[in-house]
Amino acid sequence: RQRQMCIRDRGLMLLNRSLAANPDSPESWYTRGLANFKLERHEEACQDWIKACQMEVNWCLGEEYSKAGK
Repeated sequence: RQRQMCIRDRGLMLLNRSLAANPDSPESWYTRGLANFKLERHEEACQDWIKACQMEVNWCLGEEYSKAGK
């Protein structure tokens, strides 16, 4: 479990670097949201997902339709 947390923390660090270099990437915001969620940082995850959806509404709607089986 300790190793998993270390890997996730490193992944989050890399996503932060990626977003610093390219803040207009909705996929990176969404992916960082997933990382935050897995690290039980739920508020941060929600903020990242909101940012991703503000940038690319159709992309986020596609996720919801996919989950609904449409």
